[in-house]
Amino acid sequence: YGRSAAGCLARGTSVAGIEISETAIGLARTRQGLPAEQVPIHHGSVTDMPFDTRRYGGIYCHGLLYLLDAEGRAKLLRDCAAQLAPGGHMVFTLIAKEAPMYGQGPRLGEDWYERLPGLPMYFYDEASVQRDFGAVGLVETRRQDEPAHDGTTLPFLVATCRAA
Repeated sequence: YGRSAAGCLARGTSVAGIEISETAIGLARTRQGLPAEQVPIHHGSVTDMPFDTRRYGGIYCHGLLYLLDAEGRAKLLRDCAAQLAPGGHMVFTLIAKEAPMYGQGPRLGEDWYERLPGLPMYFYDEASVQRDFGAVGLVETRRQDEPAHDGTTLPFLVATCRAA
């Protein structure tokens, strides 16, 4: 709800966002104090990108890509890469196969499960990061534990790409 944007703004970076939920946009405006005149937030799905013609020096996508099907993941990566300025970086956080919920729920495809009704999740490992991100300038993959809602952490992979 704008937590990452607030941190960027505090460091003097300009920010734009995409959010499918009007409620989440409202929370970003009220809880994080992100004024509309300073932080444009496009209301819609990332699957409908691009929302503008700007080129960005950096793109950060936290905990989203793995919720899309294979076609949606590929499209989002292409769309983000197309809006990345030369020399710019993209950073994506991805849930790893080592997560305790891996393999739970109906199997929708390879490493793709419906965790809860209407909540499909694709789980990444080093090979799938290489496969999905190689064409968009992958320069680094690292492991990172992310806080979970229950106070524990979940294993994530962080994929960093650089535009040529």
